[in-house]
Amino acid sequence: MFIVRRTLRRLARWILRNRPGKQSVEQLVARYRDDVIKVEQTLEKCLVAEEVSEHNAQADIWVGQGVESDLANYVARLSSLLSAVDISEIATEASFDVERASKLYFHLGDRLSLHWFLNQINGQAVDNNWQALARAAFREDLDWQQRLLTAQVLKCGCGGDSEDVILSLDNWMATNENSSNVGKIFSTSLRWVMSMSLLSSLLHFAS
Repeated sequence: MFIVRRTLRRLARWILRNRPGKQSVEQLVARYRDDVIKVEQTLEKCLVAEEVSEHNAQADIWVGQGVESDLANYVARLSSLLSAVDISEIATEASFDVERASKLYFHLGDRLSLHWFLNQINGQAVDNNWQALARAAFREDLDWQQRLLTAQVLKCGCGGDSEDVILSLDNWMATNENSSNVGKIFSTSLRWVMSMSLLSSLLHFAS
């Protein structure tokens, strides 16, 4: 239940941050339903092998504790499925196929070690509400950077006439290998992790 509650909290914050204004639940569901279903149906093909293994390992633990297999595997993938709303926005803005946008999103996160940084942020222990809010802010900023970079790769035309998003990613990485843009992502992400650790320590002593 903790995983489900955390996913709902993150989704609520995402909606407040990305969909301001008066919109009904029905309107939001209609906007994202088809794209979220598409991401869910193709998730295993779009994730990198390491993430699939992580999800399977977590599901196996729950199955061993008596949780039904299908439910365990679904809940284990909620952290990845939450990205479906960002992927939907990317695909819509770029007039791009949702499945290919999803594949690019997850593979770019792997290439830039953003998934690793996300795990470090999630692994930071929190002892009070302030620490929880700080961790959530770091996590949302990391998701935002991944969304912006994915959109950049989609729009760069790095794949030429090819529809292979991995080729586009390869060419984009090669072009930007020594640029400050990619370096900033690594350094910023590292600062987030270090700052989170420091902040947790300060708040612990202050509480």
